[in-house]
Amino acid sequence: KATVSVLNWKHSQQGRTPSLPPSLPYTMRFFATAAARLAAGAVCGGAGAHAWCYAREKQAPEGEGEGVTLDVGYAGVGKGVGMAWGLPRFALDWDTRHTEDLLGEEAEESDVRGFRSVILVRHGQYFMESGELTDLGVTQAAASAARVAELCDGPALAAKPTSLLVSTATRARQTSEPFVEALGLTPVYDAELQEVFPSMPNDRDASKVTHDIAAHHAQAESAFRRVFRRPASSRKNEVCVVVCHANVIRYWTLRAMQLPPDLWTSLSIPHASITHIRITPSGRVNLRCMGDAGFHPVANVTTANIPRPAPPAEAAPTPRAE
Repeated sequence: KATVSVLNWKHSQQGRTPSLPPSLPYTMRFFATAAARLAAGAVCGGAGAHAWCYAREKQAPEGEGEGVTLDVGYAGVGKGVGMAWGLPRFALDWDTRHTEDLLGEEAEESDVRGFRSVILVRHGQYFMESGELTDLGVTQAAASAARVAELCDGPALAAKPTSLLVSTATRARQTSEPFVEALGLTPVYDAELQEVFPSMPNDRDASKVTHDIAAHHAQAESAFRRVFRRPASSRKNEVCVVVCHANVIRYWTLRAMQLPPDLWTSLSIPHASITHIRITPSGRVNLRCMGDAGFHPVANVTTANIPRPAPPAEAAPTPRAE
């Protein structure tokens, strides 16, 4: 505004008619602001386009256009799954039951709440030599059973357990005993729930692994397909309690979430801990908690078992008397 006043004064001194209107500064400021905004938009747009092109170049194999795909290579996940942020999109048809008429007329109701909850419980601490629970392991099992019963009566599950599946291993059988009393269920012992080495971890040396990984993987997958499924009804809740082992629980959790199961060795869960996985009628899977042991006193939270005692050292030969 001061500049316009000075110019008009100079024009009047030179005998010229002042030609600059007083509103010129506001007009100039409007156009200057508009130009700055356009420039900023151009810069941000260019940066965004560059970032998008860079991400496409990193994700898409050479020679492929739209529809980036990833072959996960695990049963139930399938091939050609769309990519998002470097991870496969969640495949709702993981149990091959994702059809339009699966829920029938109930799917149109606004109060559909049915779900299937799978409660995975690791056995208590045990002696590796005998396979039986330690005194602490017995205490852990009782606390875990009481916790699951409490969850069933509360809003977390809001349903009575419908089945109790137990590994045939001694430590799992003993861990399940307080569950039978607390839940009022007859246990179903299943040999496929025994401990396995389900897949070759990507952080291990394969030459040092002595397990039959192919057989263990087939066993873990067979049991997974029987335990993990969407509920039969969209209105009725189902709760399946499974007492098994750490390797199985860690592998199944990643498998259910459609994350790389080979990372199972990167996870750790305490003895007699609770892992809760919920499956909705639409096939969505929610991990409610994993390895929950907060209901145990801190001194009772353990992960390692009691190892076998070291073999006695050979006695030194008695020197012969001369």
